[in-house]
Amino acid sequence: MYFIEEEALNIFLKQLGWKVTNPRYYNNLILFKPDFYPEGHIFALSEPYGKGFVYTCGFTIIEYKDEVFDSVNKLIERFGHDSISDFNNWKFVEEKEWVVTRTGKEFLTTFTSLDTVPKRNKYIR
Repeated sequence: MYFIEEEALNIFLKQLGWKVTNPRYYNNLILFKPDFYPEGHIFALSEPYGKGFVYTCGFTIIEYKDEVFDSVNKLIERFGHDSISDFNNWKFVEEKEWVVTRTGKEFLTTFTSLDTVPKRNKYIR
């Protein structure tokens, strides 16, 4: 749910009215979990108008190998990029969310995974 091939994500989000902007990758897969991005990172824009924004918001707390981290970057600095392949053993105590806004200001909704991405036209016309 948090790692997806770029073309598959683009097709999926296009059907929902979104276009990916500036994603991050791991092993040629897009990292979809918001905790992999800095606060306020714009991940997608509404299509075709660009009136809606999807960006990261919140805080991250992860327990991994008896240590606690307040960001994915700190965990990766400590254990290396190979720790991403052990993602199933990361325990998220607190997670960021994807926030949907109109024109970057008006809050509309949040979501955290691919199976909960909202249709653009439900919120932005």
